Amino acid sequence: MKQKDFIYIAPDGAKYEMIHAMTRPWWKSEQEYIPILEWHPNKIAWEFLRRSPEYFTRYHTWKWHRSTALEGGVDMNHASWKAQEGMAWKIQKDFGLDPNWSPPSPYASDFCPIFIDQVSPQGSQIITTLGSLDRMPDDKIQLLTGEIYLISPGGNWPRRKTARPHRKAHCRHQLMNYLRLLDAKTNDANAEMIRIYISEYRNLPREQALARIRAHWYAARRMVEVGYRKLAASP
Repeated sequence: MKQKDFIYIAPDGAKYEMIHAMTRPWWKSEQEYIPILEWHPNKIAWEFLRRSPEYFTRYHTWKWHRSTALEGGVDMNHASWKAQEGMAWKIQKDFGLDPNWSPPSPYASDFCPIFIDQVSPQGSQIITTLGSLDRMPDDKIQLLTGEIYLISPGGNWPRRKTARPHRKAHCRHQLMNYLRLLDAKTNDANAEMIRIYISEYRNLPREQALARIRAHWYAARRMVEVGYRKLAASP
């Protein structure tokens, strides 16, 4: 998820690009992320989804086809209008959004959509301590799949434990940190820069900090891909 992943070129050559400074906090400033600690789970889930390159591309693809149909003055029975409706329905279905509303813009930072999963009971089983401000244990990363990964300094990725997975919820501080990592990566920051600016990693030995950043980055990507839906389902 780099800056180039948030550029969409329409069939007519029009270019759409995510303007980071206008839609997201500045990743080097922890203070800009503090309000996340007070947000509703649905709002945090939306923050992960709108950081998805796939959602960004598909939203703009649909928006371009919709604009083309509207500019052409076609009626609702025209093939081009039905095509954009099909695109909208597919976006809503694939990303778990309420089909009664148009797909929301990824630029909408002050918006909280309705997720079809948010009334699902599994959320309480996965995010049971969302209101807690306690950090996760330093020696493990709990993914939403319920698997525990060890963080071993020097390794490319954490190794999976063979023991039975133990479920543990992500806390708000960890979710905030995931969003900050995603924004840092989108601004093409490398692990060394992240280690310097984010206090959670700054005071750790270099190898341990880099290993933890890799593990947290993997967990953050999981939140963008599937974890946000489970978060939206939390009470």
